[in-house]
Amino acid sequence: MTGVSLFLYARFLQIFRFTNKLVVLIIVMTIICGGELSFLDAASPYESIGFMLGLTYRRMSHFVALRLRELDITPEQFSVLMRLCEQDGINQKEIAARTAKDQPTTARILDVLLRKELIEKKVSETDRRAFLIFLTEKGKQFAEQAIPLEKKALAEMLAGIPPQQLQLFTETLLTIQTNIKQVIKE
Repeated sequence: MTGVSLFLYARFLQIFRFTNKLVVLIIVMTIICGGELSFLDAASPYESIGFMLGLTYRRMSHFVALRLRELDITPEQFSVLMRLCEQDGINQKEIAARTAKDQPTTARILDVLLRKELIEKKVSETDRRAFLIFLTEKGKQFAEQAIPLEKKALAEMLAGIPPQQLQLFTETLLTIQTNIKQVIKE
């Protein structure tokens, strides 16, 4: 599994959550299909590229959830742990932004991870009102177990797709995200 594949999956999930799913899926597939829009006239929803991408996204999420289930962790909890592996000691607001989740959802995920003793909260030295989130030793060991499961799932899902296609897909999604941000001025 390449870093491009992991990056693609993470960016796809972020973009997918931030935007109108059907519109983004139609735009992405229009670009990938070279501007072919005949799928809009499809007689069956199963012939619609937007429908198929939505179905694929749900199946991908379910597949990753199945792989992580053996460790009793959800993909949402895993994504928070991964952001903490990238940078430990960040606040809840930053975690929410990096995982493309709202703050109440992030708070619930953090509560579960606290109960599992995978993270700990510490008062910020610069702002006594804020808490910083850190991985515990148990959390670090847990992440080391979970990462190979997710990588295996991604490898299985992306099998047979050349790296150049994944790179093009990633670039397309990033361009769409940039266009959307310019329009809605996030």
